[in-house]
Amino acid sequence: MPAAFQHRLYSFLQRYFHHFFWPVLVATVGVMLLELKDQTVLRTDAAPYGIVSLELGRSYAKDMGIVQSWKDSIPDTEPQDFCALQQRAVFPYDTARPDVLLDYLFIFLYTSLLVIVLGALQAGNPQGSTGFTHVLLTLALIAGGCDALENLGLLDFIAGKGSDWIALRTSIFAITKIVLLILLNGYILFVLIFRHSALQWLSGYIRRKVVMLFRYRVILLGVVFFSAPIWVMDQGQDLLINSNSGDPGIVLFVGVVLIAALMNWYLAKLFFSRGYREGDPILPLTPPTLSDAKALYAGKQVSRFLGICTIIVPAVAILNALKAIRMHYWLDRFDPGTWLVGLLAFFFVLIRYDLACKAYTYILDRWKEKKARLLTESVLILLALVLPLLIRMAVLGDDHRSPYSLNFLFLHLVLLALAFYIFVSVRENLYPGNKWLGSRIGGPIILAATALAIGFLLYNIFPFATRSWSGCYLSLPVLLSGIVFYTLAIVLLLRLGLAKGINFLLFIAVIGVALAIKGNNHYHDVKRMALKQAPQRVGLCAYFRGWLLQREKDIDSAKGEYPIFLVNSYGGGIRAAAYTNMVLSYLDDTLIRQGGYSKGFEHYVFSISGASGGSIGAAVQCAYRATHYDTAAGAYRNYQHDFETFYQHDFLTPVLSNMLGSDVWASPIGIRLPFWRDRSAIQEDLWAKYARDSLQLSLDSEFNSLWDTTKLSRYEIPLLFSNTLNVDDGRKGICAPVDLDHRDFPASIFIRERIDDLNAHHDPREDSLQSISLITGAFLS
Repeated sequence: MPAAFQHRLYSFLQRYFHHFFWPVLVATVGVMLLELKDQTVLRTDAAPYGIVSLELGRSYAKDMGIVQSWKDSIPDTEPQDFCALQQRAVFPYDTARPDVLLDYLFIFLYTSLLVIVLGALQAGNPQGSTGFTHVLLTLALIAGGCDALENLGLLDFIAGKGSDWIALRTSIFAITKIVLLILLNGYILFVLIFRHSALQWLSGYIRRKVVMLFRYRVILLGVVFFSAPIWVMDQGQDLLINSNSGDPGIVLFVGVVLIAALMNWYLAKLFFSRGYREGDPILPLTPPTLSDAKALYAGKQVSRFLGICTIIVPAVAILNALKAIRMHYWLDRFDPGTWLVGLLAFFFVLIRYDLACKAYTYILDRWKEKKARLLTESVLILLALVLPLLIRMAVLGDDHRSPYSLNFLFLHLVLLALAFYIFVSVRENLYPGNKWLGSRIGGPIILAATALAIGFLLYNIFPFATRSWSGCYLSLPVLLSGIVFYTLAIVLLLRLGLAKGINFLLFIAVIGVALAIKGNNHYHDVKRMALKQAPQRVGLCAYFRGWLLQREKDIDSAKGEYPIFLVNSYGGGIRAAAYTNMVLSYLDDTLIRQGGYSKGFEHYVFSISGASGGSIGAAVQCAYRATHYDTAAGAYRNYQHDFETFYQHDFLTPVLSNMLGSDVWASPIGIRLPFWRDRSAIQEDLWAKYARDSLQLSLDSEFNSLWDTTKLSRYEIPLLFSNTLNVDDGRKGICAPVDLDHRDFPASIFIRERIDDLNAHHDPREDSLQSISLITGAFLS
C-alpha cells in the first residue's frame, strides 16, 4: 500500500472518526452481549468457560466430551415462560452452532473497530512510523482471520466431524488470536494514556459531569426515585402489571409519566444558572435564558435528556417486570439493562446532534412554514396517540389485559419518548412568540404537576375515597404522583431558600431527624379497641380437649385413623392471603360436595399457623368459616366468586400513599388524628370495610370472639396462630385466641399477655377494657 494512500486513508478515518467509530462500537457491543448471554447456557462441568473451553480443548476426546455435555438438557432450569402449558427443555447444543455463526459478525465488527481506531491514532501521530502502523493493521486482520479459521474447527466438532488435528489446529488459531488481541489493545491503551493524555482527559470529563450532576441533583434524584420502585422492587413490578389490568390504569400511568417528564424537563431549566437572580419569580412560568449561547444549548440538552429518562426508564422497567415473571418480550435475547443503555444512547445521540431541529429545518426549506408545522404536529399526534390507540384496539383486541400486552405498553412509552423529544426540540420553532406552548409553557406544566401533587395530598387525607372502585391500577399512578409532589416541593423550597438566603431544606431535615431520634412516640402504636366484658379465657390444652370431645362420636366410628390437620400458611403479601383462602375453601367444598362427606376440610383442622400474608388469609378464612356452616346447602359453592370479588379491591393504594405521605410527615412528631392516621390503621380499616362489603364478615370484631365455645360454631373454626417478631430483640411473638404456656413456646412473646398488662391497672369504675381486633392481630404478623 503506497504511503500517500495510507496517509490519506488515516486522515479520512480521523476526520470522520465519530461517524464510523460509534456505530461500529455500538454494533460490536450489542453482538458481544448476545454472545455473552449464550455463554451462560454453554457453561457446563465439561466446559466451565463455555465456547472458550471448546476453542482451547487441544484434543479430540476433550472437545467431543464438551459437545456431548451440551446435548444434555440443563438441570433445574427455570421455565422460560410461566404462561406456557408445556415447558421446553433447554439444550446448550441448540445454542452452540448459532453462537459460532453469530461470531463471524462479531469478528467483522471488532476487526473493523480495530482498523478505525488504529488508523485514527496514526493520523494523530504524525511522527509515528507508517510501516509500524501497517504492521498493526495487518496483525488486526490476522487476528480476525485466525478467529474465522478457528470457528471452522468449532463447527466441525459441533457437527460431530472433529479429529485430533482439527482440535490442535483450532487451539493454535485461538491462542494466536488471543495473543494478538491482547497486544493490539495494549498498544491502543499505551498510546491513549501516554501520548494522548487519556487519563487526564477522563479525569477532567468526570469532574465536569459530577459538577453538572450536582447542579441538577434534585431533578436527577426525582428521576431515580420515580423509576427505582418499578425497576428494582418486586412490589413495584407487581404494581406495573396491575396498572395494565384496565384501560383506565394505562391512561393514568402514561398520563402521570408524561406530566412527570414535562415537569423534570422544565424544572431542569431553572438550574441553568448557578444561583438566583434578584427579582426572578420563585417558580417562573417562562423558561430562563442565558447570555452564553453555548451554555444555554448545553443546558437544553441536559433538560431534554432528563425528560427522556423519565419516560424511558419506566418503559424498560416493563421489560424487567416481564423478565421477572418469566414471560417473553420482544427481542428478549437482549437483557433489559441492555435495552436501557441502548435506548438512552439512541436518544442521547438524537439530542447531542439536535437531529430533530435539523430535520425540521430541512422540511422548512423544502416546504412552507404552514406545511412544515402541519407535518410536524401530525407526526407528534401519530406517535403519541394514534399508533398506541390503533395497537390497543386493532392488534390487542380483547387481549389488552394480559401480561403479554405489556410489550405494547413498552412500545407506547418508547413512541411517547420519541414524540416528547421532537416536541421539546422544535417547540420554539413551532410556537414562536408569547404562546402557551412556546415561551409560556411553564404555566400548563406547573399547573398539571401541581394538580398531581394536590391529588396526592387529598388521597392522604381521604384514603378511602376510591373504596368503591374495582381493581388496583391506581397504585402506581399515586406512587408516581407522590414523587412528583416531592420533586415540586423540594425545587420550590430550594428556590425560595436561594431567594431568602435561608437553607430551608437543611433546617427541615435537621428538625425532622431531631424529632425522630428524641424518643418513641405513639403514632405507630397498635390499634386497640374497647370492650365492656373480658374475652373468654381458655388454655390450649383445655381447648384441644374440648375439640376432641366435640368429635368423640366421629372418632369412635372412624374406620382406621381419624385425620387431624395442622395447617401452616406462608407469607407473600396479598397473593399468599388469596391462595390460603382459595385452597382451604376448595378443600372444604370438595369434601362436602364431591367427597361424600358431611363435613368440610376445616372440620378436621385444629389450627392454622401463619406469617405475613398467610396470617391475613388465615384470619379471613376463619371469619369466612364462622359464617359458612357445613350443614348449610351449598355452603362453599360460591367461594371462588366471593374471594375473587373480595381480592379485586384495591388494598394497596391507600396504604402506599399514606406510607409515602402522611407517615413521612407525621411520624417524627407523633401526630395521630382521625384524618391523619398511620398506614397500619388505614390498612386494617380497609380490609375490614372490604370484608364487610364483599363477604359480610366482621374482621374488626374482637380477636377472640370467633373461638367463643358458647357459640354455635364452637370448635368448628381452626385456631389462628398469628406469628410475629420483635425487631428489638428478635424474639418470636404469637397472637392466639387461647392461653399459651411458656414451657411449650419458650422465649416467645404472647400478645395476649401484653394485652393483660394493659388491663392490669384497669379501674373497675371504667366501663371498658383494652383488646385488639381480629384483623389487627393478623396484621401484627
